Amino acid sequence: MTLEEFEKLGPQWETLYAKSAPATPFLAHGWLSAYWRTFNPADVRIVCVHDGAGRLVAAAALRVQRRRGVRTLIPLAAELTDFSDVLLDDDVPDAGEELAASLLALPGWDVIELPEAPPGAQVWRLLNGWPGQAFARPASVCLELPVGATEVVLAGLPAKQRRHLRRNDRLDLRHEAVPADPESLAAGVGELLDLHTREWDGRGGNALHGTETFRRHLTTAVQNLAPQGRARLTRHTLDGVPAAVSLTLYTAGTVAGYLYGADPSLRKQVDISALLIDSGLRLGREHGTAKLSLLRGEESGKLRWQPLARRNQRMTLLRPHFGLGHGFAVAGLISQAGRASLRRIPAVTRFAARLGF
Repeated sequence: MTLEEFEKLGPQWETLYAKSAPATPFLAHGWLSAYWRTFNPADVRIVCVHDGAGRLVAAAALRVQRRRGVRTLIPLAAELTDFSDVLLDDDVPDAGEELAASLLALPGWDVIELPEAPPGAQVWRLLNGWPGQAFARPASVCLELPVGATEVVLAGLPAKQRRHLRRNDRLDLRHEAVPADPESLAAGVGELLDLHTREWDGRGGNALHGTETFRRHLTTAVQNLAPQGRARLTRHTLDGVPAAVSLTLYTAGTVAGYLYGADPSLRKQVDISALLIDSGLRLGREHGTAKLSLLRGEESGKLRWQPLARRNQRMTLLRPHFGLGHGFAVAGLISQAGRASLRRIPAVTRFAARLGF
């Protein structure tokens, strides 16, 4: 499938997205098409299953990446994705098995790897029709808060911390949605990334966020998603001066704080973590969602809110009878768990050594 064909598939993809309850923001058509158009990855594989009436009932957006010679299907936008999954119509019981059959009929791959499958992911339904071996092993921790009044969240914190976090209440902070027209959204994304760059200057951070390619992707993605109600840019001002810009992504049951930029010169005046959490909870209440996802990472600014921890799983599915792929998957386990703990399994260690792990 070409990019142009995928873009024409948009309405059907969005209909399926709405029928797949666990769908994450990173499976929205607007996010994926923006990534494809901007990064132009090689060997994209869009796998679709239609029912007898021509309706799309299952789909996977993947690309082939060679890992030590092993042809591995990974999520299309893997490096920008906090959650990995497929889309399955909740009302079609055999959608997972049908997608499994379509993937197995697809040539040119040996292993499928979804590195960040969240709890309740649709990929577990895919396994019902999978004839090859499959492995699940721990991946990233994602943090989340139940959506409720900010006061309820604060009530669970120690009194000293509550007082500290309440300092924003004494400030003239305003939170305004960036208008959802293309020009305003492009300017808002630019402002967010400029603030983000200033905030992380000399402190490391994700190098990709500072690239022009990422800027183009995020601008296009937000321009696609915001008019659909799947994303919102919020400008936070202090006494009329921009203090931060944040990007929130929406699904049916979750709001997710994806990225923000904050003026580093205002950090002594404004508690940025409290500002973002308060804004996220407010947007969650407005959207009628059950939880605020803080996405991957256990940074101190997140942990101070005592969020719930949910661990993703790295899902690896092997094409049947693919011996080298078995070595690839087990070698991954060794790489994560440590070779010493598995030295008692000589055959496994030999497999890993052959693959260079």
